[in-house]
Amino acid sequence: MRLSQKIWGLAVGLIGLATAAVASDRMMLWKVVQTCIADHRLFGASFPCLEVNMPAGYAVLQAPLEATHIIVTPIVPVDGIESPALGVPGGPNYMDDAWASRHYVEDRAHRRLAWDEIGLAVNSRRGRSQDQLHIHIDCVKSSVRVFLRESAGLMSADKWVHLKQPIEGTRYWALLLNHDDLEGINVIQLARSGLQIRPDQWPNLTVALIGAVMPEGRHGFYLLADLDYAGLPRPAHAEYLLDHSCGPAAG
Repeated sequence: MRLSQKIWGLAVGLIGLATAAVASDRMMLWKVVQTCIADHRLFGASFPCLEVNMPAGYAVLQAPLEATHIIVTPIVPVDGIESPALGVPGGPNYMDDAWASRHYVEDRAHRRLAWDEIGLAVNSRRGRSQDQLHIHIDCVKSSVRVFLRESAGLMSADKWVHLKQPIEGTRYWALLLNHDDLEGINVIQLARSGLQIRPDQWPNLTVALIGAVMPEGRHGFYLLADLDYAGLPRPAHAEYLLDHSCGPAAG
């Protein structure tokens, strides 16, 4: 099979990522990334990815059938949010890489997005379709953006707070990050340690990172986390906070 045929076949296969409930190949994303790497090495392109950043170790893809939904994933095997590699000090900061890739969402939305209109999400193992770490990037739902803005005074930069009201049906734990970038900040490890999550529970974790604008105008982040529990009607899935249609801004 010619390389171009293989690339197109895998690009079509990526459509399986769009429907988590019926996804049968949980390594399809990894296969697509390998094809992107091969294309990058052979031809200097990244198809079917949007970008392959070899020095930083990540690839950027557009999710199929969704206009503004961008995915960032490592170019080495990383199972998912439960991977021990994500807690290694000085290791790759894929969340920082994802935040730096948010311009791809703006390109597809055809407008400049406010700092707090964009969010990142990593789903729990039960809430994902692929067993290769992937970070979702997209607009934040307008209702979520308004809720977070109105609830910011209840949050703290010093300790995790269990929000009293649910967001999209889930009561998240929240932490304010008073930084305008993620350099040196391991978001997933912050959630693991701050919420005292045991290693056997790491697969149950989901996190979202959403831009925050402080009252004085400084930029920061809302870090939200939740865990899967037995009997939950739906899996822990922070991606519910994102708007894959990237609707108009609220407020």
